[in-house]
Amino acid sequence: MADNLTYLSAARLAELLETRKLSSVELLQSCRFRKTAVDGRVKAFTSCDEAGALALAGLGAAFAARMRAPEASGRI
Repeated sequence: MADNLTYLSAARLAELLETRKLSSVELLQSCRFRKTAVDGRVKAFTSCDEAGALALAGLGAAFAARMRAPEASGRI
């Protein structure tokens, strides 16, 4: 996986998420690291709820896993 996922296109990130080569939590962590690295210079954020974002990314990952489960497909 790329050291800095923030340089990849949205299409590539979607592909990585869809194929489960990347989790939403991993993507969020990469974005957080990039924000920390550059925001001192660019000052793009006035506030950031990192704990809330991480919680939502975790919920998204759990939901995606549940939707991939055989019982979610309606098969018996």
